[in-house]
Amino acid sequence: MVLTDQSFFDRQTPETKRILLEAMEETTAWNEKHAEQMNKDQLEDIKRESPIAIHELTPAERQKWMKALDPLYDEAEKTIGSTLIKQIRELRARYEHSPIHAFQEEDESK
Repeated sequence: MVLTDQSFFDRQTPETKRILLEAMEETTAWNEKHAEQMNKDQLEDIKRESPIAIHELTPAERQKWMKALDPLYDEAEKTIGSTLIKQIRELRARYEHSPIHAFQEEDESK
């Protein structure tokens, strides 16, 4: 995520704005591509080098949590609105089938 003051951005030339937006798009794409692997690597570091106990949910546990959270989305929608809840649900669906979950499920079968 990149944050900037709107007035700062508005003061830039069209060319500078174009360069900034292009750089943000490239950075976002790179981050999305590498974030999952970096998170996986960091989790492995924690498991290996930390006294922290980590419980990774089984697919059944994950489904149970997701079902338990469903009513919270409906409740939160009253406060934060349907647009944001729709985006949250889309992200949830996107990551529900992400490679990290597939990786965890493969590990459980070993």
